[in-house]
Amino acid sequence: MEYYKKILGYKFIFVQEIQAEKDSEGVIIKNYPQDTYKNSKKLILHKYGSGGFCRFKIDNYEDFAGKAGVYALYFNEQLKYIGKCEDIVQRFNVGYGHISPKNCYKGGQSTNCKINKAILAAIENSKKVFLYFLCSDNFTEIERDILISIGRDIEYNAQIPVIEKENNLELKYQKELVNDMIEIFEQANDNLLKDDISLFQERISERTICGALMLQLNKIINETIYKDYFTDVEYNRNFDGKIKTILLDSENVINITCDLIIHSRGTNKKQDNLIAIEIKKSTRPQKEKDNDRIRLKTLTRQSFDGVWSYDGESFPEHVCRYGLGIYYEVNFEKEEILLEYYSNGILFKKKTLINIFDTEKLIHFL
Repeated sequence: MEYYKKILGYKFIFVQEIQAEKDSEGVIIKNYPQDTYKNSKKLILHKYGSGGFCRFKIDNYEDFAGKAGVYALYFNEQLKYIGKCEDIVQRFNVGYGHISPKNCYKGGQSTNCKINKAILAAIENSKKVFLYFLCSDNFTEIERDILISIGRDIEYNAQIPVIEKENNLELKYQKELVNDMIEIFEQANDNLLKDDISLFQERISERTICGALMLQLNKIINETIYKDYFTDVEYNRNFDGKIKTILLDSENVINITCDLIIHSRGTNKKQDNLIAIEIKKSTRPQKEKDNDRIRLKTLTRQSFDGVWSYDGESFPEHVCRYGLGIYYEVNFEKEEILLEYYSNGILFKKKTLINIFDTEKLIHFL
């Protein structure tokens, strides 16, 4: 059993091993709720509705009650189901783990029966069933993202979201790029917290964090298809030697220096800029934090002015088209790191790392 699982760059934390209720002799107790249903409308059982079913629950419900997000079921080490919920405890303790009579019949929640039967069969075949969870209010988009990418390889996910044929190859490329960059960054940051945790315990400067993170990013980048890119701290020059600038509005041009960037230094016209990272301590003035966020939104826009567009040959006059922007705020007092992810000029994902001083207890919350 692993403390967390990473699925498409999303980090799911371990909740517990699912255990079916057993009698005093250690035999799984099977229930037949369909037999107790007052079937006045003469409904017929759906294909998962015939008994028996087992009962199970999330034991440490106080830690998860009322939490929305995406959950993952593993049978041994195989991912078998991805689902979303508004309350993880309700979903398992009332839905999957305690099948109601009505849900066995057509018109009822057949998925509850299907998942209960799958868990029962796995346990009866001496497999361990592990539940992992990603806490997030953005559960619909996260579930959709995962199912579109790998849903056909997950045994019990019958309904895969339908997406329109990608006429815009650039849009598809950008989505894949963002996923790659998140995975690279999070792996580097995890390594940073493991290898250089003493730096955080000593409450080092933002510049020192940048330097340490740069080294970790270089190690990861060099093992990927992006190995020809460079990781630079406070790099402020464009491909032609000019100072980097951004266009904040139709008239406001300002010089730009990011804390940490991954880019091609002007050698790759298709995708010069990959990641822009702004690092701040939580004690910094709010205006400085807000300016960093504005900068990341501007840097990740596909056009610097809403008119210029990528033509495959020329660089933009002002910096734009970063694949991913990351706002990284360290709170030493709370032992937390706030991460905000930007793409196409908008904030699309937010998460908090807690217990950063103790990597064995590190938790990711979205």
